[in-house]
Amino acid sequence: MKHVFSAFLAGLLAVSAHAAALPECNKPHRSHGAVDACLAKALGYAKIARAREEANTLASMRDAAGGSGKIIDQQLIRSYGASKLAFDKYLKSYCAWVPNTYTPKIEAPQAMTACEVDLLRMRTAQLKGSYH
Repeated sequence: MKHVFSAFLAGLLAVSAHAAALPECNKPHRSHGAVDACLAKALGYAKIARAREEANTLASMRDAAGGSGKIIDQQLIRSYGASKLAFDKYLKSYCAWVPNTYTPKIEAPQAMTACEVDLLRMRTAQLKGSYH
């Protein structure tokens, strides 16, 4: 439990160290197109960072198992895979809802992309704080 809390806290601190994606990209005097481009770039970086950290986490779990093939190790890896799928489902559904909270609606697509960036950054930070 202590390890889980530490990982959560590390993730929370890492996310708070980054500015939220929308304000980060929506600097004063930026055009709508420039904000879209900034968010697209941030999303690309966030996806790459998450994929890299997921691979590192999986490699760390396999190293810790020592190739033993124990049932507990296989269950750990399967549960990690399930958590990835659950996160993807959450990201998709939550970030589809977020734009409905924005006015004017012109910012809705930007809000959706920013939501994805923010959640991917959070997930990456949580993974960095776990199983390494």
